[in-house]
Amino acid sequence: FRTRRGYHVADGLDRRVEATRQAMEFAHALGAPIVTNHVGAVPADEAAPEWKLLADVLTDLALYSQRSGTVLCALTGTESGASLGKLLERLPKGLIGVTLDPGNLILSGFEPLEIVEAVGTEIRHVYADDAARDIVGLRPGVAARGATVMLGRGSVDYPALLGALEERQYRGYLSVASSGTVDAATELSSAIKYLRSL
Repeated sequence: FRTRRGYHVADGLDRRVEATRQAMEFAHALGAPIVTNHVGAVPADEAAPEWKLLADVLTDLALYSQRSGTVLCALTGTESGASLGKLLERLPKGLIGVTLDPGNLILSGFEPLEIVEAVGTEIRHVYADDAARDIVGLRPGVAARGATVMLGRGSVDYPALLGALEERQYRGYLSVASSGTVDAATELSSAIKYLRSL
């Protein structure tokens, strides 16, 4: 469930929160245990008003998850594991999850393993995707030159990533999707075969 802005932006926030609550209720009615969204950029300064606003709204949505029966998961890609970990520490334990998107992390200049190390026990869903990037002069958090590629052909170290998830007893889904680079049926079949080979 994607919103135009994150929960750290005050403009139109009430509408976004209400829409998120409705999405959580709808997901529960469908039997889906999670709703995934970009929750917004986590400010570096914990004293910033945007940081407090983000933490307050996510706390509200976390508590709402107890009523709706569906957990909101923060989609990775816009912040480091340390930043996301700090935010999750401020929220009710176990009521906000994480959807790991390794390809998105690669394109944003972050390492998927670093995210797993920081918030691994909170990961509820994993997108099995991949991306390749030009690492020359890359700074973390700065959009990299790169592209989404077929699973297993990019910069994500899947054997290490799946091992790290296993160590943290991840038992959720690995969702595959087409990168749009080749025929979708061929790509998805190849992705599933690749994952099963690991």
